[in-house]
Amino acid sequence: MKKFWHACLLIVVASIISGCATYDMIKPAPMQTQPIKVVYTAEGPSGWTDLPLGVYRMPDSQVIVAGYNRRNALLADILFGPVGLLAVDAADTQSAKNAVKGAGTGLRVRLTDQAQTISNTIVDSGQFGKAFSTTAASEGLVLSVAPYLVINYVSDTEVRPFVILKASLRGPGNKAMWTSRYIVSVDRAHPLEGDQSYTAGDGALLKAAISKDLELGIKSMLTDVASPHIREDGKLIYAETTVPFLKAPIGVVGYEISEDDQSVVMAPKVADALVFAGVHVLDKSVTTYRAATSDDKLKILDTK
Repeated sequence: MKKFWHACLLIVVASIISGCATYDMIKPAPMQTQPIKVVYTAEGPSGWTDLPLGVYRMPDSQVIVAGYNRRNALLADILFGPVGLLAVDAADTQSAKNAVKGAGTGLRVRLTDQAQTISNTIVDSGQFGKAFSTTAASEGLVLSVAPYLVINYVSDTEVRPFVILKASLRGPGNKAMWTSRYIVSVDRAHPLEGDQSYTAGDGALLKAAISKDLELGIKSMLTDVASPHIREDGKLIYAETTVPFLKAPIGVVGYEISEDDQSVVMAPKVADALVFAGVHVLDKSVTTYRAATSDDKLKILDTK
């Protein structure tokens, strides 16, 4: 049965990727010669382009709960058309809502102010020279970033938090020049509730994960924008990892962007229509990766 669901997902993915697919989310930012003002907004993700069906938006927060019951939606996509799709979307959303009802206020998280503070500290440190500014003129270049948190179920009880930074470079007249997502999760899965969970002790573990993910994501984003990394087909890697909005791990081919002792940064070669398209900062301790071969492709991994 699990292989059937994997095949269903691949059919959906193939239908999205084929035809008029675009790959702008994984392109590098255009090189700039003037300072870019970095601004973080409370805009959050778009329900049209950034979120799949069946997720739950926590009220009064920038938190999305996902992955709790995605199999039904895939069946509806294929067998029941729009009516079945909407019905299962509502059911999955309610399931996700019920799954986190015991978390109380621990998931009512807002990231905008924290992200702006971290970013300003990094910019003011001078490590990017004059590439960015916190006081650039309003008519100049602006990197507008909408941060949000995806609490993603990877089993019936365990979750991984993903910080997502949706970044848009805008020029004079607020003209959009480039958009991408920077997606970070460098923490192992833990239960959402109970002892040693993400919400235990006033959410101490979750707060620590968010702070770490924000700093890594912001540094990766600023590095990639200040010195756009060319996506080279000769430097493709294959990684097996979890991504936001999917419960099962995937295998994916993508461009290697950077690497350090703890993480590897890659841009999976997937179309913009997929809600995990963008640049991923992957935790080496929970990621398997290697140089890609011609036989590697996007696939859902068996978790048995």
